Amino acid sequence: VNVLANADAGIDGAAILCGSDAPFALFTALQGNPDAGGSWFGPNGSAVSDSFDPTLQPAGTYTYILYVPAPCENDTAAVEMSVVAPVDAGIDGSATLCSDDPPLTLFNALGGTPDIGGEWTGPLGPNEGQFDPAIDAPGGYVYTVIATVPCPNQSATVTVDVNPLPDAGLNGAITLC
Repeated sequence: VNVLANADAGIDGAAILCGSDAPFALFTALQGNPDAGGSWFGPNGSAVSDSFDPTLQPAGTYTYILYVPAPCENDTAAVEMSVVAPVDAGIDGSATLCSDDPPLTLFNALGGTPDIGGEWTGPLGPNEGQFDPAIDAPGGYVYTVIATVPCPNQSATVTVDVNPLPDAGLNGAITLC
């Protein structure tokens, strides 16, 4: 007499990842005490590995099927994977201005493709994203884009230098014999 145990694929689970996160083991999102050794299938029904890569794979329902010999029945559980898009603050930049130059829009000094709507902080505290060389302090101006959990906030810095105008002095006169 052979006694076979019914399969236990666990209880449905869910996970939310940031689109920039490292691959995630789908099995760890199953609830209960699932048996190992099953197969994973993606949202479109095709076989996938047991690892979910949020940078490459679509969000959706990933199904775990544990196959067992008859007369036992196969068992199935699902993991709902959600992916939150990461934010982009751009790439650090720099600008060198003369003290009589017009104000600089700091956002334009960032490299890459930064997301709009971030917050600026300068050497003297919060900033509106404009640098006026006649009145603002040179230094690092940090642009921070606030992310949706579980993604981290992102920051980039624009370093601004101001060159003073040359001083030729005052007009003068001289009388010589």
